[in-house]
Amino acid sequence: MNEDGVTADGVNELEEVRCSAKGCHRGAVHVLVWNNPKVHAPDREKTWVACDDHRQSLADHLDVRGFLLRVEPLRVTCPTCGASFPAPQSSCPVCDGLRTGSCGSRE
Repeated sequence: MNEDGVTADGVNELEEVRCSAKGCHRGAVHVLVWNNPKVHAPDREKTWVACDDHRQSLADHLDVRGFLLRVEPLRVTCPTCGASFPAPQSSCPVCDGLRTGSCGSRE
């Protein structure tokens, strides 16, 4: 899990996840899964998240160093109903909870 609460399986909250690129405040829609083999066990997966504008530059940065394992779409897991769906969405498609409130209720 990175500092944004992102794992390779997605996030467990409906808060918007911000791009990992320095100075970027856009919402992330991609997960870049990587591993530095010099310091991490082979099964350890680290993550960065990226908006559409920074997906390629962040992937290139990791790939040139031999760290990039794969790029996946960012998925969000609803904390109330457990549905998993791609980011960004403003509400859970199953229980229609809003990102700004708890899933299943409209605040």
